[in-house]
Amino acid sequence: METTDDSNAINDGEENYSKQTEWIMGIDEAGRGPVLAAMVYGACICPESKLDALKQTGVFDSKQLTDEKRRNLFQMIQSCPYLEWLVDAIPADWMSSNMIQQNRYSLNEISHESAMNLIQMTLDNGYRLKHVYLDTVGDSQAYEKRLINRFMGYDVRFTVSSKADALYPVVSAASICAKVTRDDIMQRWQFIEPHLAIKNYTQTSSSAEKKTEEASWMGIGYPGDEKTKQFMQQQCDKVFGYPSIVRFSWQTAKTIMDERCAPVTFSDQTAVNNLAKWGFSTAGKQTAKRSKFYREQNLKLVFDDPF
Repeated sequence: METTDDSNAINDGEENYSKQTEWIMGIDEAGRGPVLAAMVYGACICPESKLDALKQTGVFDSKQLTDEKRRNLFQMIQSCPYLEWLVDAIPADWMSSNMIQQNRYSLNEISHESAMNLIQMTLDNGYRLKHVYLDTVGDSQAYEKRLINRFMGYDVRFTVSSKADALYPVVSAASICAKVTRDDIMQRWQFIEPHLAIKNYTQTSSSAEKKTEEASWMGIGYPGDEKTKQFMQQQCDKVFGYPSIVRFSWQTAKTIMDERCAPVTFSDQTAVNNLAKWGFSTAGKQTAKRSKFYREQNLKLVFDDPF
């Protein structure tokens, strides 16, 4: 986010806009459903007096725009003297880890926290938010109530609405910021897995060689996309599962891993050996068998069991 203070106000040739101007904020996400790459939350703030001008720029729901049109509008947002924007990219592996841990986060909770963090960052930067518009995630009334409770003490109004990205230009602008950022993450992904590093994007590529969303070898990331289907089938390792770009908690990934990966049974060896240490017999208790995959590959432990 580009920030200004009252002594260095934004000037669009007509008016000055300081942080104490009444600002309107829109928030939207891109990539909630895909099985690949980050979910990105975007936010855009606009002085209330410039909302009509923003509408005239042609911003609209990013999902209804071509990639070229989105990128042109994103450049406009970046250079516009009266707009500010910021994004929060939530990595695929972080999302999945938090969604399957013991104290699980739901996707809705992750979404709510991301949106609220964007609002808090804007307030912490000194902007006087008057109204925040957000797309519905879960129950709209419950979401709105949660926002009101979280930001009690700030004089901010909240509107949570279905299809907000098609109703409010400031949300449309946020949607464009989120969508273009997610597309860039997909197209410029740097694999940390050695066997996939050859696929990494390089900035030395000419414009004609740069992968577009449609031409990407991973597809667009949605489970129904043909290239994404091929990627999911080809990149599942029998032992290690998927590379970090995959949301391994998604049912699409789980189904393939259940079919392809070596089954592993985790047994509580510590409890068994602790009983034996105190003289209790464990002779009648069966120990868990090693996975068939490890037996077939003749793989053995390289250290003694410390218990």
